[in-house]
Amino acid sequence: MSFLIDPYALEEDFPERILDRGASYWASGAIVKMSQDGSGTWTAMVMGSKNYRVTVNPTDDEMVVCSCSCPYAADAPCKHIAAVLLELDDLELERELNFDEEDLSEDDPDSETESFEALLKQADKETLVEFIRSICWSDPLIHHKFMASMIPSDSSAGKPAFRR
Repeated sequence: MSFLIDPYALEEDFPERILDRGASYWASGAIVKMSQDGSGTWTAMVMGSKNYRVTVNPTDDEMVVCSCSCPYAADAPCKHIAAVLLELDDLELERELNFDEEDLSEDDPDSETESFEALLKQADKETLVEFIRSICWSDPLIHHKFMASMIPSDSSAGKPAFRR
């Protein structure tokens, strides 16, 4: 089955549990192969209990039509689709952040990095925690990415550790 999804409001189209599991799949590198064809359709292979094929077709109104070969996707958008949409969001963000060399030559990237590192070293834990909290609560995708990055990568921990 195919699903019409707003990629900028995933929390509206996915139950929280499914979106969290998709974020975990995305963060753990479960997307093993991804490509885009000439018409703009993305195809991805996502490792789960089996390898599942996810397709994402953009529409004219900033929505996407998604499908997955897993059994869950017969009734509702699944964690595999969520993982691929998070990866596409990450790819879009990377494209936006890539500057031309000319842009970088105007600023000294080393001094910017040094300033950033100096500020991090100066900041107390409470300030950093409050900043992370405010960023995570202001953007659901950042919140899900942060939560996924905090999940232990030790796959031997299994479901009980993931649920904690």
